[in-house]
Amino acid sequence: MVLADLGRKLNAALSSLNRAPVIDEKVLDATLKEITAALLESDVNVKLVASLRQKVKAKVKSSLEGSSTDKAKDVNRKNLIQRAVFDELVSLVDPGVEPYKPKKGQSNVIMAVGLQGNGKTTTCTKLAVHYQKRGFKSAIVCADTFRAGAFDQTRQSATKAKVAYFGSYTETDPVAIAAQGVAKFKKERFEVIIVDTSGRHKQESELFEEMVQISEAVKPNMTVLILDASIGQAAEAQSRAFKESADFGAIIVTKMDGHAKGGGAISAVAATKTPIIFLGVGEHLHDLDRFSPQPFISKLLGLGDVQGLMEHMQDLATQNPDKQKEMAKKLEEGKLSIRDWREQIQNVMNMGPISKIASMIPGLPQELLQGSDEEGTLRMKRMIFITDSMTAMELDSDGTPFMEMGKDGKPIGLTWRVTRVARGSGTSVREVEELLCQYRMMANMAKQAGGKNGWLSAMQKMQAAAGGKGRGANGMPTPAQIQAMQRALPPGTLQQMQRQMRSGGGMQEMMRAMMQGQGGDQMDMEEMQRMMASMGNGLGGLGGLGGLGDYYGAGGGFTASPFSGSATGSPGGRLKTDLSHSLRPVTIAQLHKATQAHADSEWQLENAELGQITLVAQVVDITKQTTNTNYKLEDSSGAIEARHWSDQNSEDDRKFGHVQSMTYARVLGNLKQYGGKRYINATHIRTCEDPQESFFHQLETATIHLMHLNGPPGSAGQAPGQSHSNAATSARGPGMSAYTASTSTGSSDAYPEYANLPPLERKIIIAILEHPDHDEGGVFIGKIAASVSGTGGGEEMVAKISEALDKLMDAGHIYCTSDEAHFQVSR
Repeated sequence: MVLADLGRKLNAALSSLNRAPVIDEKVLDATLKEITAALLESDVNVKLVASLRQKVKAKVKSSLEGSSTDKAKDVNRKNLIQRAVFDELVSLVDPGVEPYKPKKGQSNVIMAVGLQGNGKTTTCTKLAVHYQKRGFKSAIVCADTFRAGAFDQTRQSATKAKVAYFGSYTETDPVAIAAQGVAKFKKERFEVIIVDTSGRHKQESELFEEMVQISEAVKPNMTVLILDASIGQAAEAQSRAFKESADFGAIIVTKMDGHAKGGGAISAVAATKTPIIFLGVGEHLHDLDRFSPQPFISKLLGLGDVQGLMEHMQDLATQNPDKQKEMAKKLEEGKLSIRDWREQIQNVMNMGPISKIASMIPGLPQELLQGSDEEGTLRMKRMIFITDSMTAMELDSDGTPFMEMGKDGKPIGLTWRVTRVARGSGTSVREVEELLCQYRMMANMAKQAGGKNGWLSAMQKMQAAAGGKGRGANGMPTPAQIQAMQRALPPGTLQQMQRQMRSGGGMQEMMRAMMQGQGGDQMDMEEMQRMMASMGNGLGGLGGLGGLGDYYGAGGGFTASPFSGSATGSPGGRLKTDLSHSLRPVTIAQLHKATQAHADSEWQLENAELGQITLVAQVVDITKQTTNTNYKLEDSSGAIEARHWSDQNSEDDRKFGHVQSMTYARVLGNLKQYGGKRYINATHIRTCEDPQESFFHQLETATIHLMHLNGPPGSAGQAPGQSHSNAATSARGPGMSAYTASTSTGSSDAYPEYANLPPLERKIIIAILEHPDHDEGGVFIGKIAASVSGTGGGEEMVAKISEALDKLMDAGHIYCTSDEAHFQVSR
């Protein structure tokens, strides 16, 4: 937004009132000086700025008279000044004239005029798309015969937007083209007909006369001036010239996503007494925002635009009402599948850049989300990639197929499906686990919202109590309606919310409340931590950060893995199992040996992903800076730097300050690289109090290193140092996977290379090989089921076969052909 800098300066000027001990005329003059300077820097016309200053002073003059020692009066003065500035800024962009609104059931002709290069042709297509999304039958007439390629551009953009268009390669008279096009679309009962004219300059009298002739030929219901936000104060002279010739009724300001000054657009509105109706905020077809003066200034000053946010969400809902109704019904029932959640992610992506949505939220500092649009969009795209790699059964589930359940029915780990989805989507196992954890949280919230006693039911009671009428200012409920809403809430709800608000650091209580479902199905914090620990991220790696009392701490450090059955002991008595995404003990030399395929990929160590790491080393030197503290670390294998980003308000950061140089410390974090130099991005660091901690860390590091090289220790009857999977692999040969070898069932004369597969998997292989369709595009899953079970086996048998097919694909025995339902054997 070109006015972002202006908004920050205006906000800073108004915020200075809060720092003033006494509000008097001197403080007012200083504030107005900052405001006028900001407006002038944004290229707003000098006369308009002087007028604004005089009007504000006139409004607050009476309140500044008298004694200024009363604090209550000072507060009122601050509010009065802020309100006066807000109102005058609104008046700059609000001439008080209602623009023309197209009506359904009749032809509405809109003619677009403006300078060369202001984006008229693109804006005409955006405008057609805008009205088409709202149920209007839209069309574009290209009457620009002056610019080469104008009709080609119109045809290309209109075809992309699926909007009807009219133009000519041979006709050179723009008046004739405009008249023919409008007559054609009126005959075909189009409701919005947009006429795109040639770009012109205010000094070109011939082109201005041509514009008048076109206007007389098509008799537009509204003429729109397309104005570039970057032309500055020249906008005033240009808009006056167009106003005298075409008498336009509205303005669309384009290129508002650039970095040019936008004050000229404000000047143009005030000079011509014409309203702005839309803002062009990007090059895509949907980058056209409706303009409303008060919400625009509110957003400019960092006060948000709730009305715009709600309209934006309603626009998305109207695009696919059937899906929205279906989703609302599922939420009322408290059900949310992974497929439903995927659709919600896509809806968020369709809403536009994150910073654009954030600017509509009141009280949210815009600096927090600067530069995060690309990163946030990429993260959501990767989440879509992950769901694309799931089967239909997995998408329609509640996530349980990915969970390994214990005897008590609670999740204790993750299944092989997670690895398959990560491999198929080109992402890491950690990203899949994070997505499943986020889905679990959303599903539980939906569960809590649904049902008779859920949030949605309470909201419906609140709306019924409010009655939907007699609203107060800005559409908010009146005090009487708020009391009625409170009475409609379930008993004790308000008291519980107040207790949580007063309790201060009650994050666990709030998380517990979020994660609790209805009907007794509750996930407490311990269960959530166990779930996260099995996932190898988030709380799993941080489980022992609370005290780190015994080696890694009460919570353990190297968390349990669903993919490995071995474990090694630790001084703290906890079991630490080998999982690449857990808190892995390493030496500095290992960190320097780790490899990375490219800058954005995960670090790899000994053919495993290197996630969170822990390290015991001597702190040789400490360098404290404004935003971070750097620790130079050394152990017997090498040296590396650890960086911790400081937060003075954090209790953990205050503890970090106790780490002294020339002492041993335990560091937790992730390996990073910048400018060719590797370092640890430290999330936690503390002094080692136990003199044996360094020794135990080296022992644990060596153990994990050997496990990666040779596998877990063998059980009774196996050769020392040989794991189950390695033993099976060596017995079968290097060509067979651990899965295939470990599920061996014996040999057979027919197809001996598949003799070690489980019975069902082997039947599937034979059924595919012996089916006549095997060499002609693959065998359909239904035919496989019929061949294996004899009758088709029903849905249960198909589900079992689907699961077996997934395992066979993971082992590399079969592959999909034309789609996910046809298979061939890899031979």
